[in-house]
Amino acid sequence: MRHTIWECEDQGLFIDFFLRDNDSCYSKDCDILLKSADIKTVRTPLQAPNANAHAERFILSIKRECLNYLLVFGINRLERIVNEYVSYFNKHRPHQGIGNKIPGEYKNLAELSGKAQSKQMPARQIIRKEFIGGLLKSYQRAA
Repeated sequence: MRHTIWECEDQGLFIDFFLRDNDSCYSKDCDILLKSADIKTVRTPLQAPNANAHAERFILSIKRECLNYLLVFGINRLERIVNEYVSYFNKHRPHQGIGNKIPGEYKNLAELSGKAQSKQMPARQIIRKEFIGGLLKSYQRAA
């Protein structure tokens, strides 16, 4: 936990709160460390499985789509894989919660909603981008 706080501070990211469940893996030492760093601890309610649904869904997605297919040796490799997956998740993967649109382009699509779009495009105008060594793929229209 301490190393995570230091890493965030080195990158200029300041943590306001730490959201956690009531698992016994979080000791009193963890609470003391967070309090000394001026980080507020927010616990999810007891017996409320959907209180942390967004985080649980992201963890499930990264495990199913990525980590279940890889052998990871070392924390540096894991960080690289997670960072690449986060980029894919936010900039290329459609999300059902926003009408199967990509979060990074959601505002741009709302502005373009009044304009007509072509229904079919030739295959030469489609670009494929690969992530995590080709494990994940994204297809986009060429500019």
